[in-house]
Amino acid sequence: MPNRPAPAAETTALLRIQAVRKELADAEGRVADFICQNPRSVIRMAITELAARCETSEATVMRMCRKTGFRGFQDFKITLAQDLVSPVETIQQGLQEGDTPDIVIDKTFRSLVETLEHTRRLLQAETFETVTKLLREARQIDIYGSGNSAAVARDFHHKLRRLGLQATAYEDSHMQIISATALGPSDVAIGVSQSGNSQCVVDAIRIAKSQGAVTVALTSYGNSVLATECDHCLLSAPESDSFPVVGMRSRIAQLAIIAALHANLALGDMERFIPQLRSMEREIARTKL
Repeated sequence: MPNRPAPAAETTALLRIQAVRKELADAEGRVADFICQNPRSVIRMAITELAARCETSEATVMRMCRKTGFRGFQDFKITLAQDLVSPVETIQQGLQEGDTPDIVIDKTFRSLVETLEHTRRLLQAETFETVTKLLREARQIDIYGSGNSAAVARDFHHKLRRLGLQATAYEDSHMQIISATALGPSDVAIGVSQSGNSQCVVDAIRIAKSQGAVTVALTSYGNSVLATECDHCLLSAPESDSFPVVGMRSRIAQLAIIAALHANLALGDMERFIPQLRSMEREIARTKL
C-alpha cells in the first residue's frame, strides 16, 4: 500500500476512519466499522474490550488507529471524545452550563458516592482478604503506577509504611523494571492502572511475576491486560464520564479500597500493628511541636 500522509489534525476521528476504510485489512475493517456504529460506547472501552467485541487482537486495533493517523488507541479515543463530547461534559458528565456552585457541589459529590457504591459491589471479600494476608506476610511490597495512578500508588505506599510494612512506590518506568527484577517468591508486586493498559506497569508486573513474586492488580477493568496478567485483582468502578480527563472518580474509589486494606491489615494483627501506629503518631506529633 502506498504511503499516505497523516490526515490533517483538525479532521475528526470518524472522518479519518472513513478516509482509509477501503485500505484496511478485514480485521481492521471490523474494528473501524464497529467504532463508526458505536462511537460513544467506544469512548468508554479499554482496548481489550474493543478487540474482544470485534473478535480480533489488541495489535489489530493499534494498527487500525495508526493507519488513521493516530499514535495509538488512547490518542484515537481522546480525539473521538473531543469530537462527540460537549465542553461542559469534558469537565464532568451531568453538569450544565449555568449550574450554580450549590448544584456543582451536589452533582460532584453525588457522582462520587455512586462510584463508591458501585466499587463496594464489585469488591469481593474473598479476594480482599487474600490480598490482605499477602501484604501482611510479604517481605517486600513494590507498587507501580504512572500518570494519574502514580498518586494512588504513593498513597498505597504511605498507608503500608505507616503499619511498618516494607513497601515502595515507583512511577518511573526504569525504576519499575529495576524493582521488579529484584523481587522474588516472598514479595508482592502491585500494579495500579485505571484502564489496566498502562504499558510500563504491565511490563513491570510481568517481570515481577517471572521472578516468582505474587502480583495484584488495582484497576477498573477486569478484562484488561493488567488484570489478566495478575494473580489477584481488586476492581474499582470505571469512569462513567465520556471523556474522563483526570480519572477523579476511579482514583477516589481506589483510594477507598486502599483505606479498607489498611484497616483490615491492622485489625487482623493488632498486637503487631497498633504499637507501630502509636509509636509513629507520637514521633510525628513530636516533630510538630
